[in-house]
Amino acid sequence: MLLLRPAPSRVFSVTGSVDAAASLPRLTLHHHSRIVNLCGIISSRPCCFSFSSFGIVRIAVEGMRALLKGTAAMPSIMLVALVAWSMICGLAVQAQDDFDFFYFVQQWPGSYCDTRRGCCFPLSSNPKAVFGIHGLWPNYDDGSWPDFCTKEPFNPKELADVVDQMDDDWGSLACPASDSHSFWTHEWTKHGTCSGLGQHGYFQSAIDLYGKHDITGALAKAGILPDGKHYQVDAIRHAISTVLDGHLPGIDCNKDGHGNRQLYQVYICVGKDGKTLIECPIFPRNECKGSVEFPVFDPHHHRLNSGGANDTGMRSDH
Repeated sequence: MLLLRPAPSRVFSVTGSVDAAASLPRLTLHHHSRIVNLCGIISSRPCCFSFSSFGIVRIAVEGMRALLKGTAAMPSIMLVALVAWSMICGLAVQAQDDFDFFYFVQQWPGSYCDTRRGCCFPLSSNPKAVFGIHGLWPNYDDGSWPDFCTKEPFNPKELADVVDQMDDDWGSLACPASDSHSFWTHEWTKHGTCSGLGQHGYFQSAIDLYGKHDITGALAKAGILPDGKHYQVDAIRHAISTVLDGHLPGIDCNKDGHGNRQLYQVYICVGKDGKTLIECPIFPRNECKGSVEFPVFDPHHHRLNSGGANDTGMRSDH
């Protein structure tokens, strides 16, 4: 079976076939494997293309078909195909910040900690009974997303002026306890490298958004409190929308150690500038409905129940 990595409607990652929706020629596995190998010789990057490169793709595919059939014009066709595939591979670099919007995701620490895996508090500070930052994630309007767009490593030296705020608002709850650097590294390498904001700009944007939109306070004002009671998801969404210029967020739930469904994460949609709130083009796939528990968060209790899981800091990273 041919392999095709999921990709947005405008950008396709070719690993075994061309998406039929693009109405492009398809090759057999035998032929295509040779094309992929050829492209790998030209460039170590994955071969990506957009609708704007349709003509280049057709030249490359048809040229390679002729090449594989052994036509008399094989040397010339091979040269054209090599150049075309090189151009296609080069487009991968241009598409690295090609996305439609951000999800700015915040999580409730109580819902993270009372799962079977438990939690560990960061070494820098104890978490507060407020929603904390999970991440700022580039997304496409169709629900897919880019990730790991460059190899630029996480560099804490670039964040010297914001690290204290990150400790307060963006700490890891993963076990074993850490200084949160592994969590931030994960968020940067998977999501930040696709943001087009640069490393400092990426983290600063998330911190600024967090400071401007107090969803914990909005819920409290509406009488929705972390008291272990159940609340309607629609009421939660509308309460949070009061600090989002009227925009409705997405709501994600998880299950506690007893299997009860609870309020876990809030998805806020933001424009590509990392600042402007927008209507969500699409809500998260795991969005919950109906009634959910808003669990109590007691730092002392949850610390005693810390688990031994070793992860990057959050468990519902798409």
